[in-house]
Amino acid sequence: MKVLLYYQFTDISNPVELTEEMRVFCTKHNLKGRILISKDGINGTVGGEDSDCEAYKVWMHNQPAFKDCWFKEHSVTENLFPRLQIRHRKELVTLRVPVHPKDGGATHIDPEDLNKLVKEHGEDVVFFDARNEIESRIGRFKNAICPNIETFRDVPKAIDDNKQNLKGKKIVMYCTGGIRCETASVLMKEAIPDAEVFQVNGGIYNYCQQPNNDLWEGTCYVFDDRSQVGWNKQGEVVEAQDLDDDMIISTCEYCGCKTSRLVNDERYLERVARVCCEECDTKQDISRMRTKAERQEIFQQQKKNA
Repeated sequence: MKVLLYYQFTDISNPVELTEEMRVFCTKHNLKGRILISKDGINGTVGGEDSDCEAYKVWMHNQPAFKDCWFKEHSVTENLFPRLQIRHRKELVTLRVPVHPKDGGATHIDPEDLNKLVKEHGEDVVFFDARNEIESRIGRFKNAICPNIETFRDVPKAIDDNKQNLKGKKIVMYCTGGIRCETASVLMKEAIPDAEVFQVNGGIYNYCQQPNNDLWEGTCYVFDDRSQVGWNKQGEVVEAQDLDDDMIISTCEYCGCKTSRLVNDERYLERVARVCCEECDTKQDISRMRTKAERQEIFQQQKKNA
């Protein structure tokens, strides 16, 4: 089986119709995952049998809007998505600021050239993480600036707060697959007009799948049942349960021990991710699955205590 990770900014005249057409195709081929479609393009990650994933790639490339779509992929032993979710949205990534990659974003830099850039310019190169804080806590480029971003809407403020640390530097922005940097880098160039701004081509996923991935440390948050993956020095994906201790940089929020466990805190109605060891998870009763009614009751109690 395979997992496909992809996005493309392109003009789509009929996003609602395309959403339904894609739902029919993916259902027929038993593909599962999460796909977002807007008038500005597509952002998705899907999984399924090799033959079905290949059929999807062919179908996509036969669509004029997606003929150049780049699929980052790797093999897995089972389908990692519980269901198929395809939605039409106003924004591919919710920023709520009127920017678009067409406005002039960062220069894309391939993994090999990125390694050369860091080797040649050393401390003049600064990495800027455009992901949420929980994602950067478990994995990041070495010595990166990792702002306290709770949602992508916090990025404009994070850029503004770090302007003084970024002036005069060669700025390398990164995220999981690249899409968040497409818009965030436009804001970065607006905030620091004279800056030389790059984004890692294909994001963390592409960089770490290369054999010379030494600038990365830790694991990468992924949007499927695995929660996170790592890569060895040959660029091969390593599942969370198989991670070597030296590949883990995250620590338990409660006791401070080294752990790669990432769980959803079921004590909250909204989605809250925690880095938590198994022992503290049990003690704090964090990730035990609760019914919606139980979570609603917890939420009401939280409102009373606020």
